[in-house]
Amino acid sequence: MSRRRTVLLVALLLLAGGCRCPRDEGRSTPGSTGRDGPGARLGARLITVASKQLGPQPVVVLLPPGFQPGRSYPLLLAFSGRGEAVMAPERGAWGWARDYGLARQLEAVQRGRLTARDFGGLVSPSRLQRYNRSLAAAPFSGMVVACPHTFDLLGAGQLRRTDYEQFYIEELPRELRRRYDLRGGPEALGVDGVSLGGLWSLLLGFAHPDRVGQIGALQPAVTPYLEQLVALAADRLEALKRRPLSLVTSTGDGLRPVVTRLSEELRRLGLPHSFTLLDGPHDYEFNRGPGGLQMLLWHDRKFQGQPL
Repeated sequence: MSRRRTVLLVALLLLAGGCRCPRDEGRSTPGSTGRDGPGARLGARLITVASKQLGPQPVVVLLPPGFQPGRSYPLLLAFSGRGEAVMAPERGAWGWARDYGLARQLEAVQRGRLTARDFGGLVSPSRLQRYNRSLAAAPFSGMVVACPHTFDLLGAGQLRRTDYEQFYIEELPRELRRRYDLRGGPEALGVDGVSLGGLWSLLLGFAHPDRVGQIGALQPAVTPYLEQLVALAADRLEALKRRPLSLVTSTGDGLRPVVTRLSEELRRLGLPHSFTLLDGPHDYEFNRGPGGLQMLLWHDRKFQGQPL
């Protein structure tokens, strides 16, 4: 086989597998509480948080532009997709900050006016106007976004993992609130994620509505656990009715039928929620554009008590 054909074959295999190869894993920064990596200039840094059952866990934290120590920010836990879940934990934790460009998106919403370019072109004029009207009425207030390595529930073959649930919903928020002086209480904690990450945010929100204030899910990969999630929501229905809930899919999302079915099942239960159809595929282009921006804006509006 010629060298040219060999290089082409390797490239095709990488593309077929959805590979996003790491460039570097971050570097040590003297005097920091964690390690800065790609996106550090935009407020992203890698820290380690101890868990009684899991041991040291890597978490990438994105501080809002102009972060002010002592100001009481809310906290958003953002979970990445399966592509990052199967990576080494330190690499996978960078999913939202590096691969999905969330630090750049934080700067865009902080700027106060979005453009079609911020969405990679994947936005209709009417939706763009709606976002900008919302930002004009109430500027983005800022939040701390924490991105732990996402455990692969799809590969595990079971929905419940109490060790990871305890870390995500108890140990991690407690440490981040202590470290960054964040607001306490469930009303100051949001969960969200894309695909596998969306499954995790629904599980955490449905199983622990006493600890989570608002629940979002982007293109959630709920297919193998749909009935269990609906049963969990039914069991916690009265508590969940007091929690804002957002389900998001997109025009090119292969999971759109099952996300739509989940929405229908929740409406049959009488659980209020928003169901949003955005533009884009089930891929990184969606995460880097409409997905990440919708996540930030929806949670910020709910933290402020404002409509989107």
